[in-house]
Amino acid sequence: MGEITDETASIIVEECERAGKIASIHVAEHRESQRRSLEDTGMSEVERALNAGFKLLVHLTNPVRGDLELVRESGASVVLCPRSNGALSSGIPPIRRMHELGINLLLGTDNLMFNSPDMLREMEYTLKVTRGCARRYFPPVEVLRMATSNTSAFTGTGVIEEGFPADLILVEKLSGDPYLSIINRTESKNIIYLIIKGKLVKR
Repeated sequence: MGEITDETASIIVEECERAGKIASIHVAEHRESQRRSLEDTGMSEVERALNAGFKLLVHLTNPVRGDLELVRESGASVVLCPRSNGALSSGIPPIRRMHELGINLLLGTDNLMFNSPDMLREMEYTLKVTRGCARRYFPPVEVLRMATSNTSAFTGTGVIEEGFPADLILVEKLSGDPYLSIINRTESKNIIYLIIKGKLVKR
């Protein structure tokens, strides 16, 4: 958001909506970008992005006062990229606080310059770093939802229900808790079946 004007941001949102696409943008990844935005415009990057109409905000690692409440009121979703934030020393997003506010949280890997596009590793890092920061477990089922069913509002996938595409993975059970088994222990070699749109594509 710090690299474009508010006018450009509005044009991007309008063009995405016209094309039936999701308008998404990176915001508040670094404290410095938030500081510059406040000095130059009197608004945080988050406030500017929401005013432009973006519905999918990436990172939100460094919110300032009022940012999270604005996101909640707007109904926008947030894509968290904790591994990338850690690699760039930009901090760890306030995941527990966002969840408590009822913000729809998703997980992403940011880009290939810093991370492999491995959602299993992203879930594991998210769970452990959140526990390390808060000194108590963030619910593992919520981490799994961030990588799966929380995307359904945008993609129409990620939910095991009648009427949704049958996109599934079946994995080995490696520990007693199914959520922790997937998040902490599962690797690609533990995937037994991969099903896309109802068709078995890998075994």
